[in-house]
Amino acid sequence: MKRFLSFSLTFVVMSIPAFAGSFPDVPEDHENYEAIELLDERGIINGYEDKTFGPDNSVNRAEAMKMILEALKVDTSGSF
Repeated sequence: MKRFLSFSLTFVVMSIPAFAGSFPDVPEDHENYEAIELLDERGIINGYEDKTFGPDNSVNRAEAMKMILEALKVDTSGSF
């Protein structure tokens, strides 16, 4: 029984993907992992409401503009 429990626990642990970053859908071996983590740390990006990032999704114009304004620290709280 002890051997079976040990095997089962090992199998479960080994089958869980290694996601140690901010977003569960960006594995550490993704080509843009470090850039995504850096931009998240600086508050330039924040992903989607469901806590995912979608690293292979296209960025629309509004998302691109938001990232640019956040990176440049432009105050957008005023009205035009």
